[in-house]
Amino acid sequence: MPNNRSNPQSPTSGLEKDDLILLIAIAISTVTGILVPSFGITFEPYLLVLLGFSLFLNLIKMDPQQLGLQFKKPLPIILLTVIKLLIIPLILYAVTNIIYPSLAIPVLLLSGISTGLGASFVINVFERSSQLPLVVGMIISSSIVVPFVLPSLVYFLVDVEKFNIPLVDMIILLAEALFLPLFTGWLVRGKAPKMAKKIEDSSFIPSVILISFMNLGIYANSLTISLLNIHL
Repeated sequence: MPNNRSNPQSPTSGLEKDDLILLIAIAISTVTGILVPSFGITFEPYLLVLLGFSLFLNLIKMDPQQLGLQFKKPLPIILLTVIKLLIIPLILYAVTNIIYPSLAIPVLLLSGISTGLGASFVINVFERSSQLPLVVGMIISSSIVVPFVLPSLVYFLVDVEKFNIPLVDMIILLAEALFLPLFTGWLVRGKAPKMAKKIEDSSFIPSVILISFMNLGIYANSLTISLLNIHL
């Protein structure tokens, strides 16, 4: 990330400029993915790779000791994880089930997933990394617990015969998407600190590019599936 992210005395113009770049990139990639799905779909097979590189760029700046301190005093992480994986999904499911029952299950599944892996990038941009260890701690804890909590919620609230949640696939996917970039970042930081510092200082633009590619693939894939369903 640029130096002005970690320097509290930096002028706000730098922060605003980076915010503007990020918003423009997200808007352009989203619209392009929707309007030109034939282009965006080329990135869809590589979403996990793009996400891994994005996490690597944004987690490399975090000191492992700071993350360890979060788990030595785990109460904030536990409370936030319970709110994220239990309280919010249950409230949204109950409200949606009353207002629009056909959307209750999708809302439950979407709200009951773990803390977004892209949260590390967002916190780097808008909070100057002051809360990065807490956010990463939440990502780790919720990712470990969600393969067991979400199927349990579905079991008690929904007819489990309607669909099946691939528990093993969820665990493997989360391990590949989160822990591999995390440990790779720590390895580079420990073995090649000068390289890690260079990556950290110049990570913003590459992160924006990676997020744009992911947006292209996600929205193009969603639109393609919708069009196929309409055609069928």
